Amino acid sequence: MRKNNIRCCQPQQTPDGILFRNLEFVYVPVGYSWLERFILNRKHRSALKLARKKSLVILAANERVAFDLHRYYRVPEDSIQVVG
Repeated sequence: MRKNNIRCCQPQQTPDGILFRNLEFVYVPVGYSWLERFILNRKHRSALKLARKKSLVILAANERVAFDLHRYYRVPEDSIQVVG
């Protein structure tokens, strides 16, 4: 069950762009160890870097994820598309 929560937070590359579904490890760090938060943070930063490099669309699962991407990773709001 624990690994399933970590997989849920990881960004996924889709044919449309890179999808971010959940950033709860940033604003609710209690459920994650420091190593899990470190790894997930690195994965999110590298996914954003890949999106910039390959001109991929940044997709957010909902408005909360879009707000968190803008707040914590300083992604411009106009470059995020909300999917759901």
